[in-house]
Amino acid sequence: MEAEKARLSEEVKGFSSIRLEVESLRKERDDYKSGSEVLRKEKEDAEASAAVLRTSATDARRARDLAVQRAEKAEDIADRLCKELDAERASAAAM
Repeated sequence: MEAEKARLSEEVKGFSSIRLEVESLRKERDDYKSGSEVLRKEKEDAEASAAVLRTSATDARRARDLAVQRAEKAEDIADRLCKELDAERASAAAM
């Protein structure tokens, strides 16, 4: 009977250490879950920032293209005005 009590006592001690290990593993799992949630949130934020940057880049390209078109148009107008002015000067000089 005493031997059985001793064996059971050792078994209970083993269960206690197993219980502590299980609690430690649960805490570690919870810490990983928390870390995973933080990383998921950071990923979502990064994706949102990337979308904003893509939109900004697209808007900047459109603005650049519009500026180039306007500069080309201004250059064409300036060329035509110079030609018109040269023609008027030639006409005035001929008179």
